[in-house]
Amino acid sequence: MSEVTARHYQRGTCHGRRETRAVRVLTVTDLGLDFPHAVQAGRITRCRMSLKTGRLTRQTVYAHTDLSHHQASSERIGKLARSQWTIENRLHFVRDTTLREDASKVRTGRGHRNIELFPTWLSSWQVGVGVVSGKR
Repeated sequence: MSEVTARHYQRGTCHGRRETRAVRVLTVTDLGLDFPHAVQAGRITRCRMSLKTGRLTRQTVYAHTDLSHHQASSERIGKLARSQWTIENRLHFVRDTTLREDASKVRTGRGHRNIELFPTWLSSWQVGVGVVSGKR
């Protein structure tokens, strides 16, 4: 049985909550997993407490990467996992401010999926040609 090779903890307070993130990373090259290019696997546990209500929530996500521990420490893997929200927020900000996507009334069947294809393409094109920056 392999042991956790790296741990990283990060604590912070923002958005009306106190959050602790624990990242544990394990080198998995010799474990015979069905992920042929996986070098490391990680578990990210987020514990949040609402400063307003005191409500506690806990979320655990798992990840794997082809980066070695020399290329990506547990701290870097934690930062990479958090950086996805930057991309998500930029995409949704552009789609909602330029295309008013949140105001759409299309909600039934597959219509909403079909309708969202055009805004996705258009917002990518706008950012690509510099019509909008994608930054708030």
